[in-house]
Amino acid sequence: MESKPPLRYRKLRIAWSVGCGVLFMLLISLWMRSYWRLSFITFVSAKQVVSVTFSCGSMEILTQRPYLNQLHGWTSGEYKQFDEPDEPMAAMWNYAFGDFNSDYMAQVGRRTITVPFWLPGAIAAIAGLFPWILSW
Repeated sequence: MESKPPLRYRKLRIAWSVGCGVLFMLLISLWMRSYWRLSFITFVSAKQVVSVTFSCGSMEILTQRPYLNQLHGWTSGEYKQFDEPDEPMAAMWNYAFGDFNSDYMAQVGRRTITVPFWLPGAIAAIAGLFPWILSW
C-alpha cells in the first residue's frame, strides 16, 4: 500500500490562491472601468515623480524628474473617458488586447511603459494556480 506524504502548507496555498483570485478580480474590474473612466495615482518626491494611469484597457507607468516647486506627496483622480454611450464599446474593440509601449525621453528624464490589463491579470491567475501545480 502506497502512502502519500502529508499535505504540507495546505492552508498557506489556499490563502495564496484566494489572495491571487481577489487580485485577479480587482484587475478585471479596473480593466472594464478603464473604458469609461481615466484614473490616475501620482507620487511626487524631491527627486522623482511616479504616476500610474488606467485608461482604455491599459495601464501606463510614468517616471520623471519633478518640475520646479512641484508639491510633494500623493495625488489621485479620475476623469470621464467618453461623452457618448457607444464610444466605450468602440474603444474596447480597438484596444481589446492592449498596447505594449515603452518610451524614454532623455532630455527630460521621462520614462513610460504601457501594459495591457490582461497581462497582470494573467500573471495573477497563473500565480494563484502555481502552488497547486507544484504539489501534484
